[in-house]
Amino acid sequence: MSWLIIVFIVLSLIGSIAWVKPTPRQKFLAKLRLDARALGFNCRLVHITSPRPKGELEGQKQSIMAYRLFRESQGFEQQEEGFAWSVFAIESLANEGLPEGWSWNKGEGKLPPVSLSALRAVIEALPEGVASLDATSGYVTAYWNEKGDLDDLKVIKTQLMNLMEQGL
Repeated sequence: MSWLIIVFIVLSLIGSIAWVKPTPRQKFLAKLRLDARALGFNCRLVHITSPRPKGELEGQKQSIMAYRLFRESQGFEQQEEGFAWSVFAIESLANEGLPEGWSWNKGEGKLPPVSLSALRAVIEALPEGVASLDATSGYVTAYWNEKGDLDDLKVIKTQLMNLMEQGL
């Protein structure tokens, strides 16, 4: 009987250790986020709500990782006070000037054609899994599901830098 109690205690300890040990996916994400910080990203888990998709009554809410690059205060000409725009990888009615499958959440009709063309090129170059982009006078952000690798993260950084260079 005592051996049964000992086996139970040992199995309980092994189970506790296995439960606390990070999974391979968790280890990968931790390394990816460290690499992102080394690339200059500010990483944060956020809650976002998409615009209302076609045929739906309300937008979808999700928790997703935000990869944000802050603008340097010098060299950015703010287009207007409160400058901000936001687009989502979702089909809705507010999609003027965006690639198919993308829609505006904020800022539709505010960008000039040249800027809209630059935004379109950036969206088309993004890796799969980028659910949204947004920008303010202080930063640009890509909301990504992290189902890629470091190369995808480098592409995201390049494209966000392109947005900043275009003044978006």
